[in-house]
Amino acid sequence: MAYLGIDQARTSGWAIATGAKVEHGVSRKYTAVGRTWNERVAVVARALQLAQNDPSQLLVAFEDHGEMPIGRLTQYDRKTERRTRDGAPERSARSLIGMGKPHGYWSAVLDAAGHPERLRIDVEPSVWRRSVHGTVKGDVKGAALRWASFRVGQTITDDNEAEAICLACFAVLNGMGMLAQEQLKQRVYARGKRNERRQLDLDVSTPPQAAERRS
Repeated sequence: MAYLGIDQARTSGWAIATGAKVEHGVSRKYTAVGRTWNERVAVVARALQLAQNDPSQLLVAFEDHGEMPIGRLTQYDRKTERRTRDGAPERSARSLIGMGKPHGYWSAVLDAAGHPERLRIDVEPSVWRRSVHGTVKGDVKGAALRWASFRVGQTITDDNEAEAICLACFAVLNGMGMLAQEQLKQRVYARGKRNERRQLDLDVSTPPQAAERRS
């Protein structure tokens, strides 16, 4: 099994974990769109190669940006003169939409490679941080850089690359468990919907008098 961690952004960090080995790097946003696309294609192709060219043996972990704050936040950074939370800058809806685009680009490359969507997870930063290097107050980017550098045995200077390494290692430890939880949640949801439809059919098809006699 291979595990691909992606911290998607204009400059995306990526890391592929297979056992004790971790390959890692960054995919930058180039003026030439084709160059950026080709880099993503090469990363996915390498991940599939390490998964024995079997898409069902590759689990992909994206960083979930859905819970990032918008507007007024909780702390004030005197250097940037902006309010921050967990080391992240203040964000607008427009900036979050822009951050969502790389997720779509990476997903398109995975789709084209035949990778099943059911083997992709979105992990909130607070979840993987707590599991990988523990809860940190303050410089969470620095914590990821230090942990990733220690994990791969070399100095990592790009925080996107560092967080991708953390994501890939999180996927090794917790990815299959998250998939199982998600599948269970979907089954419970589907069962509830089926019960709702059955109840609706009963209410529509049974006259009130007949329902009263039967009760």
